[in-house]
Amino acid sequence: MFEHEPSSSALEQVGSKALIRRIRDFLKRHHPAQRVDAIGEEQSLLLAGLLDSTLMLDLVSYLENSLGITIGEDDLIPENFESISAIHRYLQSRGLADS
Repeated sequence: MFEHEPSSSALEQVGSKALIRRIRDFLKRHHPAQRVDAIGEEQSLLLAGLLDSTLMLDLVSYLENSLGITIGEDDLIPENFESISAIHRYLQSRGLADS
């Protein structure tokens, strides 16, 4: 659960395309030699070698800082971070991305 809700300005700033671009940009910074843009939105980031447990925590920190949110421990499950689409759906369920 969130310890606090995002501000309305944070909600207005994040469209679906912008959020997906932010996730891809994060992955590109951590894997500059890989073709992150070629990864399908439903493809497993874990199986593609783009996300492991350590990098998942970095991604969570990045999302928290860039979106002004807190992601609770109960939400730190592989299903929420398996793919770009899974991350998007998770953030959508929290009201942080449009559909």
